[in-house]
Amino acid sequence: MKKTMKHNLTAAAAAALLTHAAMAQVPPPPVSPTPVTTYEYDAEGSPTKVTKAPESLNLQNKASYDAQYRVKELTDPKNGKTAIEYDGGGRPTKVTDPRSLVTQYPRNGFGDATQLISPDTGITNITYDAARRLKTRTDSRGVTETYTYDLEGRLASVVYTQSGQPSQTITWSWDLTGPDYTYSIGRLSRTDHPAGFARVKYDPRGRITEAVQSVNAKAGANTVPIVTTVKYAYSHGDLMTITYPSGRVLVITRDVGELIGMSLAKDAGSTPVPLISNVKWEPFGPVSGWDWHMTSGLVPHQRQFDLSGRIVRYPMGNALRDVTYDAADRITGFTHLLASDGTAQPALDQSFGYDENSRLTSITTAASSWSIAYDPNGNRTSVSLNGSPSTYTTEATSNRLTSITNPARSFGYDNAGNTTSDSAGYTATYGLNGSVASITKAGVTGSYDHDAERRRIRKVTSTGETVIFVYDLEGQLLGEYDQTGKALREYVWLDNIPVAMFVSDPANPSNPPLVFYIHADHLNAPRIVVDQNGAKRWRWLAEPFGTTAPETNPEGLGVLVQNLRFPGQYADAESGLWYNYFRNYDPLRGYIQSDPIGLAGGSPSTYTYVDGNPLIGTDSLGLFNFGNSQQTLQILAPAAGAVGAVPALGAGAVAGGAVVGLGVGVGIGLGINAGVESLTGNSIGSILYDITHPDPLNLYPLSDKDLQKAIEKGANQSEAHRICDEPPPPGLDPCQLLRWNLTKQLRCKAARNNLSNKWFGGPDQAHVDHIKNYVDPAIQRLRDAIDRQCKPCPYR
Repeated sequence: MKKTMKHNLTAAAAAALLTHAAMAQVPPPPVSPTPVTTYEYDAEGSPTKVTKAPESLNLQNKASYDAQYRVKELTDPKNGKTAIEYDGGGRPTKVTDPRSLVTQYPRNGFGDATQLISPDTGITNITYDAARRLKTRTDSRGVTETYTYDLEGRLASVVYTQSGQPSQTITWSWDLTGPDYTYSIGRLSRTDHPAGFARVKYDPRGRITEAVQSVNAKAGANTVPIVTTVKYAYSHGDLMTITYPSGRVLVITRDVGELIGMSLAKDAGSTPVPLISNVKWEPFGPVSGWDWHMTSGLVPHQRQFDLSGRIVRYPMGNALRDVTYDAADRITGFTHLLASDGTAQPALDQSFGYDENSRLTSITTAASSWSIAYDPNGNRTSVSLNGSPSTYTTEATSNRLTSITNPARSFGYDNAGNTTSDSAGYTATYGLNGSVASITKAGVTGSYDHDAERRRIRKVTSTGETVIFVYDLEGQLLGEYDQTGKALREYVWLDNIPVAMFVSDPANPSNPPLVFYIHADHLNAPRIVVDQNGAKRWRWLAEPFGTTAPETNPEGLGVLVQNLRFPGQYADAESGLWYNYFRNYDPLRGYIQSDPIGLAGGSPSTYTYVDGNPLIGTDSLGLFNFGNSQQTLQILAPAAGAVGAVPALGAGAVAGGAVVGLGVGVGIGLGINAGVESLTGNSIGSILYDITHPDPLNLYPLSDKDLQKAIEKGANQSEAHRICDEPPPPGLDPCQLLRWNLTKQLRCKAARNNLSNKWFGGPDQAHVDHIKNYVDPAIQRLRDAIDRQCKPCPYR
């Protein structure tokens, strides 16, 4: 059986419907080929082949199955093969990757994994209590994590121990009462960890209204605890204000629940000053534009999308960047025009090439060219810059990078696969929880503290710098503060786009903080920062992996520090590395630690960054490639607002099967599903994700009765996601497409409501919020678009 889907209309129709250019003389964005993907199935309905661009590139992912309909072998477009073996209960016990490296999950008679044997992280031993809950986990460094639970089965504590080291304890407190813990019954109230504590208040609907973070005093840093408070206020279920630790207040303006503007007041008693207004959204979700409030007046910032939902044009300061794609939906180039008159700016242009696995193999700019080669697991084997080659050598028995030539670098690791030394620059130490504890480079040492969620909350350098970090409900960096608690930088986010920052004037640091506007790219990575006069104050036009340093004073107006990089990343000047939540990123090589969730991260190598395609992929957690799938982001990201929550990807420590034993939970639901959603991913890694995730170690075992319920629930959830993620059929005209998507959104809303009623005992707050904040606005936008464009339909 074979099925073909076109995710776009004809090229001519796409060109006709692209959003108007900023000026009449500016040509429209180039039209990219229509992406086509075909799917083939066996007689049982299991997907056996997915082909991207079958008429041109013919990139094929294949799967074969055993007699129990479990995925037995996966073949990527370069013919790399991954084999999976199972026990009698259908649980994975062995994965052999394209380099023939083997990862094993030995299990006891109950099916519980007692070890993880990984070529990258060594042997991890696991034990369970009488209730078959995770009791201990001992990694290959000899660090043991011991877990306790409260009477409700919720995680209460984890104690880290290692011979010769002081123990460390993290506690989770639930159901606390009193003025500091409003409406906290049945909810996480507080976490305590070696560097301090966090506590939250809720409103009656369970939304966080106040998040308090306390960072303990530390020698050479803050002499007293630094306590920061972020407050949130709501109206009719919508977030309306955020009060920053500095006292600054962000005021959100909405129209029928949809965010349309943001204003800022210096404190609660001041009049808000508009920051952005006239925010527009695409019918299917992403922000399409807004107006900046500049000194000269309103300045539009428009992001244009084609009918496949791909961004094809966005502003870069006074230039426009056009994005082109190939038939497999990969970005092939950036071209640039002056926004004022459409004059070409070839000095800014970049072009890209790929191998069959969609890993970036060539980069060409006006000044330089790179070529990159990979082994079957996605580890780099060589990089050539302007014809000068560097060889990358990976250990034969693992995915650990051992050396690079030209210039020469060699790397050392601990037993768990963490990089401890780089001969070209630094030495690193790690805390008992696996996070980076310190890095020393060129005589300067940075030391780092983390909270119960493993978010970094403080860094201290031997040169005297102290930075306290505070995050919002989505885990995005809200502000940076010095050793006295004074704001250094505070950020404003529109959805997941950084749009503004407040920082002292580089030319007059003693003056009150100034607002600077951030121009982000298609990944939502900052590229240009301008002041209210439109002058460029910071610019980062790096190649895709980010090796080129930013310009911090491009127009001679003073050095501006802006440390955000790719989503979820923060650049540390003292080390040259970028903090990326659970790991640290080196633009020249990838991650310096193995992925905490192993093969569940989506790549056969646990060290690669977004599987070699940073033009499409992002990894805000340092765990897995989000790609362009916002649905994946919503399912897998930490629960919004879970300040101090268990460091899990699910809803909590035990609820939903999430477990803290890996430093991040690997259980979000049960049922191994190697269905269409898996096979249609950008790489075989996405299938590995579904096979090994959730719960590759079976760390949260269930009774047979609970297992059946979990499987049924998983099937219901999969059906809901199938409805909500279904792509449109080919051949629809623009009005038919709008009506089709309206019907899809209505069906999606009904499916989510049914799921809540069946499995959550009534409206589930996460589903309610998602419907209110995303589905209902999308339905209204689609209805408005149909009213504007299709009565009568202008395309008939």
